[in-house]
Amino acid sequence: MKTPTRPAGVPDEAIWVEKEKTWQLGTSDKRGVIKKVQVPVGEWRYWRADGTLVCVAGFDSEGRQHGMLERYHNDGTLASRGQWKHGSRHGHFVYFNSENETDECFPAADEVWRYEFDSTANWQEENKHWFLKDGTECTSDGRPLSEAFDLDTIFDAAEPSTFLKDHAVEIRSLLNEQEEITNTEDPLEIQAVWGVQNEEIDAFVNRAAEGGSGFRPATSSRTFEDNMWFKMIAHPWDNCCEELAAAFMGAVKIGYFGDSDHVYSTLFQPSREEPKPNGIFLWSHDTHYVDEVLSLSINEFAYRVALAASFEQERISVKAAAKAWKKLAGKCYVGWCAGDGLEEAINYVDEAGGSDEDTADDGNSDGRNSDDSVDESEDSASDEMVRGNFECALDPQYSITSPFWRAQWIVELLNEDERRNWSDIKETFRPGWNKPLTEERYASLKESGNTRLPQTALYLLWRLFWFKQTDRLRECCDLYRNHNARIVRDLVVFLEELEAGRKDIYCIKDIHAVREEFLKLDLIPEREEERNQEKALNAVAEVKRLETVSAEVNELAKEGLEKLLEKAWQCVTDIGALEKFEAAARTLPGHELEWRCLDFVRNYEFRRGDTEAEEEAVGVGIWLGQNGCETLQPFIWGALYSESYLRTANLLTSIGRTTGALDKRLEACCLKQLEIVEEYHFKRALAVKLLEQLKSEAAIPALCKLIDEYFEELADKHDFEARLATIPWVECLTATAEALGALVEVDTKKNENERTVRQVLHKLLVHSLKNYEEKTAVASLNALVAWGETHLLPQISSMLANDTPSQIAALQAVEALASKWKSADRKSFVTMYFRNPSDDNNSVTLMYYRAAHALHAADPKLGKTEPIEKALAEARQLYTYGGDLWNQFRILDCQTVGKFPQLDINSIKHFLQSVNTDVREAAEAAFVSRGVPFEEHHPIEWPIIWKTLSESGLDMQIGPSETATANKKMADASIKIAKLMLADNAICFGPPAAWLWQHPSKEAAEVLAQVVEKKLKAVPAIESGEYLPSEYTWLMRALVKHASYPPCTALISRCLAHENRDIGGALLSDFDSMPIEFAPELLKIAEERDGWQRYSIAKWAIANKDLAEIAEAMKATGVTAKKLKSWTS
Repeated sequence: MKTPTRPAGVPDEAIWVEKEKTWQLGTSDKRGVIKKVQVPVGEWRYWRADGTLVCVAGFDSEGRQHGMLERYHNDGTLASRGQWKHGSRHGHFVYFNSENETDECFPAADEVWRYEFDSTANWQEENKHWFLKDGTECTSDGRPLSEAFDLDTIFDAAEPSTFLKDHAVEIRSLLNEQEEITNTEDPLEIQAVWGVQNEEIDAFVNRAAEGGSGFRPATSSRTFEDNMWFKMIAHPWDNCCEELAAAFMGAVKIGYFGDSDHVYSTLFQPSREEPKPNGIFLWSHDTHYVDEVLSLSINEFAYRVALAASFEQERISVKAAAKAWKKLAGKCYVGWCAGDGLEEAINYVDEAGGSDEDTADDGNSDGRNSDDSVDESEDSASDEMVRGNFECALDPQYSITSPFWRAQWIVELLNEDERRNWSDIKETFRPGWNKPLTEERYASLKESGNTRLPQTALYLLWRLFWFKQTDRLRECCDLYRNHNARIVRDLVVFLEELEAGRKDIYCIKDIHAVREEFLKLDLIPEREEERNQEKALNAVAEVKRLETVSAEVNELAKEGLEKLLEKAWQCVTDIGALEKFEAAARTLPGHELEWRCLDFVRNYEFRRGDTEAEEEAVGVGIWLGQNGCETLQPFIWGALYSESYLRTANLLTSIGRTTGALDKRLEACCLKQLEIVEEYHFKRALAVKLLEQLKSEAAIPALCKLIDEYFEELADKHDFEARLATIPWVECLTATAEALGALVEVDTKKNENERTVRQVLHKLLVHSLKNYEEKTAVASLNALVAWGETHLLPQISSMLANDTPSQIAALQAVEALASKWKSADRKSFVTMYFRNPSDDNNSVTLMYYRAAHALHAADPKLGKTEPIEKALAEARQLYTYGGDLWNQFRILDCQTVGKFPQLDINSIKHFLQSVNTDVREAAEAAFVSRGVPFEEHHPIEWPIIWKTLSESGLDMQIGPSETATANKKMADASIKIAKLMLADNAICFGPPAAWLWQHPSKEAAEVLAQVVEKKLKAVPAIESGEYLPSEYTWLMRALVKHASYPPCTALISRCLAHENRDIGGALLSDFDSMPIEFAPELLKIAEERDGWQRYSIAKWAIANKDLAEIAEAMKATGVTAKKLKSWTS
């Protein structure tokens, strides 16, 4: 392309960049080793082809936008100005409109001349202001503030309780000018379906405003030509179960938020004779349940919707909105919908009560965006309103929603055959709401269903049908045959058809077979007393049985631990018996530390407050595997049958990381577990992982059978149904493929297994690629390669075009199979498909060059490849995103160094100290592979701390509430625990730091300060998408707990000012211990940062606002009370 003629005013040094159609001038630095790229550094200037200046921008040393950015319109006037910081917006931004044609984008309405905001992150805009050309502040659509808020006076006069009658028409006509206001009688045809009229609902549908989270009133309802119930069951209109659920609540849809969040009003009030709305609720399309009750009045809900829409359209000021929202305080629930302006109203402060300085006119007397000091008067709206005023539990006794919870099991039973879940049916049958039908209760329900509550008639009819109470069903059908409500009359006809023999309801092939299956659950309330008697008898028998077991266990314990464990393994599914075995095993000496480890995980002690340190539970498991724990294993496996979650049982996978640590008796238990069908296959997935660690050859055919079972389940399903059925299987299938790949090394029956394994894995791979199940596809490909399958070129080529994990797996397969392919296949693959699919991703790029080396080694004629030294250097300069992907690259980095002897082994030496076990083990494996000695580093796991306590004469079970200064033993133990972190080969300081956080002491403060000093000198690089390692979080939290002790106090300021903001952020988790002297530094941080750090500091400052130190700090930093209030929203 020919370079255009250089216009006057464009410097001779500027170059033309055709791709961007601009002249550019600035300094560049080279990046990359193989793929060399230029990145801009310092100031750069850009001109259009006609010579007009486009922008002046600054860049940091990495080529990220940094410093002031100014852009210009084609006529030379300023288009925008803003501050950037290392690739992110950070400062004040101003945008200007133009009177002339321009290439620049103006992010506001054409009527606006200037738009300003503050930003501390990309895509974030705060303190937004809009101005006209004469400087008058206006709304975002260009209306001067002085005349913009035309609805202020109307809302000032409006009362929520009479809103539909007095003000709804006027406000809707102003808000929705294009919409015609109708007075249609019964627009939702309530009379036709429910046999009642409702003037308030009619008024709502005709007059309610649109807007406010996208709300639209319902203007019509579904019509039914034939029987309603057949259509509602066979052809539901709305979200899953929604239409039926609304019927059982006696509710009608009155509006929509978007496409799938619907608002309903109930029609019949159980506690009164007169039918009228008694609850406005939202249906959740996520849970398929009734969501929160939003209001107890349709008038109040109409008022709220209009208020939200008015604020959204900037037709009401914040001051007026604060008064308007205050009228709803304590009367509504405001979650995500129709809450526009609420947060601003809560944080609004009327300037009238402030000082002259505080209330100076800033052109924003409305207060919509002002940042003046807080008015502390009693009349201040912000003082009287808090978020909790609008999170009211409006249905604490479930008087509104109980009809749904009562009939939910019926709704579940009426699901289509493929979606009916018997566990859900059993769970949703709530005995408290489905009590036995005594003659008195039956007569009461029957009568109320006939006279007041049609929804009760619906419930009673279906209940009698499902429990096959034929006589009463006939009686109720006769009673309700001429019911006022069509929905009841249609149900009578429908049930009589079913009783006469009809089976098929389109999606339910045989409803009578469904009923028989339901009756097997034995849920009939009338048998409740009989079931309770059976339970009581069974409980007595169980007590006697366990007494016998206990006596046998005590005798076994006398014979020694091994005898006890042998019998315990035979009883792992017997929860009661296993508890007796565990109690006896705990009495035997020598295993106290092991039991402490089990208790730590079982009791969820790695969850502290709202923080869950799962890596500590894993660390405990690894320590147990390395130090022996056969005593615990039957009881850990037994947790599979006694606990709701797999938290305790998952401990076994951590133990199994150490070869030979798992008890061989576990193998039979795992194989048996594979035969037990479950809804989500979590227990099977655990069993699969353990069989892999046990190197169980016997598991190979069982795992193939498990995959076959999955395909059998999918045999009659297609497309969406097949994908839906796959969801519960994904984790199990992935684990199964991974296990098969690992078990090839122990297979001694290759002639018997190889063909079968390859076939089933190949089928799984093809299926997973077709259905976009990436994890399973990756595991299947890896396993096939391990089993020696070479005919994988179509799948490898396909995966190279997928996402990062698939690309890495495909390239690993190329590396492994390159020498095994036929020459022609190899050449064809290289010619057609072999490219670097993500040349900006570190892991993909590294594996691409490794695969290229393998292809070149197999056939040098394919061309030269880059030296592995350059390939690794190139990859190390590239990026990825997220902690898991960064650790994957670090592991590949270590594996590469271990594989190629020409690479510098010391380049991965720092990974020997990684807190990530997988990365650390990969580094150790590389050193072993290269035959280079290395120093082992030892994590300080919780068992080491408990051992230290025991050696100090303290109980290992000591709780976090006991202070370390309570006695000298505790103080000495805390010092010893702190000193563990000073050892040169110690890593993973999370547990000892957490101990010091739980037990602060003056004696340990000095050692803790030394540890923090040491760690601050070696803060690891936190890459994109990674978080601060948890050991730093707990060190900072421990430091705050010790902040009152001089050695630690001095460190707080350094940590708050650390370049890694997460270091200072970790200190904010324990404000109760933060000395008040740090108020100025904390407020300065709040000014600079956003999100939870700003929020936490503001809450702390507000809680301590009466202290002189806080007032002085606010004055020194210029932070007003109002600004603090706004930061807590």
